[in-house]
Amino acid sequence: MPLILCSFLLLGAAGLPAQSWASGGGSEAKKGDKEKEKDSGPVFGAGDLVYVKLEPMVIPVISDNGAQQLVTFIIQLHVKNFSAADKLRSRLPQLTDAIFTALYGGLGQGSLRTGHQINIPKVKRRIVEAVDKTIEPNLIEDVLLGGIGQRML
Repeated sequence: MPLILCSFLLLGAAGLPAQSWASGGGSEAKKGDKEKEKDSGPVFGAGDLVYVKLEPMVIPVISDNGAQQLVTFIIQLHVKNFSAADKLRSRLPQLTDAIFTALYGGLGQGSLRTGHQINIPKVKRRIVEAVDKTIEPNLIEDVLLGGIGQRML
């Protein structure tokens, strides 16, 4: 096993495509194939999942009675493709601001919660609406919440 791993690492360090080595092609790989690999970069299938992970957001819930709680969201956006992910990443400050603003208003007004409990489906819809309005419609496939933390004040 260590011999195979060392061989693989040496071949990779030598610049030989792992795909060619694994298929037994070794140095018999065509020069045109090597050039294609260099030009195209990694090849991903149409069904590959692409996510944009946002920094955790801490949002205060403030009502007419004052500050009630702090809510922390860990958000990942499932997007259609790498191009969509690049669009979101290139406008990350605007994206973060739009999501924060949408959630802050909804949590404060109570439209995204019932009492102290967060309404997760409504939160997800509000995030999609914010992205559609701010960046571009229909970039988001799904919103994944990796965690929600609530701290009463």
